[in-house]
Amino acid sequence: MKMESLVHFVPIACSVWLVYLVIKYLQQVRNNKTKYPPGPKGFPVFGNILSMPKKLDWIQYQELGRTYGDIVFMKNPGCSTLVINSYEAAIELLDKRSNTYSSRPTMTMVTELEGWNFMLAWRRYNDGLKEARQRIHHFLQPRKVRNYEAIQLNATHKLLRDILRAPEGFLHHIRHAAGGIIMMFSYGHEVADEQDPFVELAERGLSELSDFGRFFFVDVFPILKYVPDWIPGAGFKKRANEVRKISTAMRVEPYNETKEALLRGSASPSMLSSLIEMNRDDEGNVLNEELISGYAASIYVAGADTTVSVVSTFVLAMVMHPQAQRRAHAELDDVIGKDTLPRFEDRNKLPYINAIIEECLRWQTITPLGLPHCTSQDDHYNGYFIPAGTIVHANLWCMLRNPEDYPQPDKFIPERWFAENGNPTPRLASKIAFGFGRRRCIGKAFAESSVFIAVASLLAAFNFEKESGESGQPKNPSGEYSEDFLRYPKPFHCKITPRSEKLEKVIGTLLPSLV
Repeated sequence: MKMESLVHFVPIACSVWLVYLVIKYLQQVRNNKTKYPPGPKGFPVFGNILSMPKKLDWIQYQELGRTYGDIVFMKNPGCSTLVINSYEAAIELLDKRSNTYSSRPTMTMVTELEGWNFMLAWRRYNDGLKEARQRIHHFLQPRKVRNYEAIQLNATHKLLRDILRAPEGFLHHIRHAAGGIIMMFSYGHEVADEQDPFVELAERGLSELSDFGRFFFVDVFPILKYVPDWIPGAGFKKRANEVRKISTAMRVEPYNETKEALLRGSASPSMLSSLIEMNRDDEGNVLNEELISGYAASIYVAGADTTVSVVSTFVLAMVMHPQAQRRAHAELDDVIGKDTLPRFEDRNKLPYINAIIEECLRWQTITPLGLPHCTSQDDHYNGYFIPAGTIVHANLWCMLRNPEDYPQPDKFIPERWFAENGNPTPRLASKIAFGFGRRRCIGKAFAESSVFIAVASLLAAFNFEKESGESGQPKNPSGEYSEDFLRYPKPFHCKITPRSEKLEKVIGTLLPSLV
């Protein structure tokens, strides 16, 4: 039966493909007279699709920027790509022209086939998305973030306890603490100390999402989504079906737990419990369940990884740059005293700690290309034509490594954030790292708050040093990072010790309230 189907399917598919290529060729001939932004020359019909970067896109786009300028344009079948390499161009296009640049491109593999379409960050910009962002902003606006400081502080103290007990597992502890914060905020779920089912589910899902941005032909040619799973070369369909099971579980399972707890009267306060109450009718039925479960899951999926990436980078930076750690310890000792853990009210009194965080955001950008934007209508910029449907990437990596704004950009230098030696203070990394326009990260204030208390507390509690090698000499971490859409330092080893016996006891006094 399959062979009979194949005999009929292949000629039809080839015919459709041929017609498509002819149409694209004729469009290309017609468009050759149009003045597009500068960029590498492509091939007939296929454009630049065969030469698109397969990994480390941000670095390759940075190199193209040295040749072609602040914006680089690549024509591809179905849609074109525009890369913005400068802050000024990003402000002009993504901020000032946000009506045109706030949508998202069609991502057939990720949203349709893998089932991540519930993610608000990847939805096209329309009235429904604006309403959804307004609802979430109600919980995440800066003045409301203070309501969640107890959650963040509690998770941070657990992190200190876990590192004190098992310092070799510090990367796991950081991820577990970040997951605990976002699970309590989103669902009111207190994560188990080990093997929490929802944290494990999130890690499985996020590992599948780690190659977001990877090239799939089905994104360029959406008709391929109708190819039968058994056709040779349709392995992407099998992968998508497996991932879809995970993405569905991430949206449904924690939602159902919170809903059931709420109906029993045992739910802890959370964003989702509030949304459920706001969407109950007079008979107690929950309305718009798919929407609100998607709201919570969007925060659940995206929230923790920002903290994990920055705090992991912080530990690496302290190991590799002990002089910065010494200055941070001195500031903490001077401002809050020795053998004391910081609180949120200390944040404005710790400028060097804040400078370390800014430098972590700049030095190793979390998402070097951010999430892609898409033009909803034709536009013109500096005499160039940018057609509707163009995928637009803001190259955050390039902006934060611009040597004119950040001298010696490859080096970790927290001091750059002070107006020392007559040098002006550069543009804050946090103004770039969280994106631009109407699609900038809605949880920025929450993420910054979580990162501050984690970094300040870890510095107050511990010394971070290089691990000794076989010869007894300090061993440098590789400093290598993953090549995924969302970057983390590759696993590394270091020596973590309490700064004093008294601090060890201080952390110990936290235990009764944490277990």
